[in-house]
Amino acid sequence: RGSGFEADVLIVATRNPLRMKLEVTHFWGRPLFHLLLDESGIIIVSFPDKTYYTGDGTGLIPSRLLPVRLRPDQLWAAVRGFPVPVPGNRAVSSGGDRVSFLDENGDAIQHVEFRNDNGFSVRAEYPGQGLRIAFSKFSRKDMILYARRTRLTDRGNGTNLTLDTRQIVFNTSIDKAIFDLTVPPGFHRLRDHRPLDTRRSIPYTHLEKPDPGPTP
Repeated sequence: RGSGFEADVLIVATRNPLRMKLEVTHFWGRPLFHLLLDESGIIIVSFPDKTYYTGDGTGLIPSRLLPVRLRPDQLWAAVRGFPVPVPGNRAVSSGGDRVSFLDENGDAIQHVEFRNDNGFSVRAEYPGQGLRIAFSKFSRKDMILYARRTRLTDRGNGTNLTLDTRQIVFNTSIDKAIFDLTVPPGFHRLRDHRPLDTRRSIPYTHLEKPDPGPTP
């Protein structure tokens, strides 16, 4: 929204099962936020304001925590560097290099367009969400095509997010412990969201405990 900053992002992800962990830091090393998404849900820890957010991982990630509003599958596409078709929908093409994915009512929920002007690029549009994800500067790693630059535009918020990939590794064995995330002491849950489920396999510690009330 008229201003911006640069940050370093470390991303670790697996496709099946879908798990992602993002660690975002200022360029001088101070942590901004950590995000973990797995089959149990999503948790985001924000360090500047000492808060954390939890959700079931199916809806939009709050724009308070990310500059653009994304669903988990859209975040995966940005991390992967290539558009991900919306699952369970009908694909149609009216010709050219554009494919549309329709819902059960025949309304377009995603357009994917392949472009060759000024180099190969791909653009995914989500008309009902006002979101555009543009993939460019493609490279290959281990025979896998990916975009070294991904630009996300949220028209509703008037915000943009650009991811420039400096290094990427595919098909590497990942220790499950990497997907652990701990809420530091003194952090508070964002209001109007469900509390953390401490039965999850992720080892959350130092969580806020409910006030038991006055002792009789």
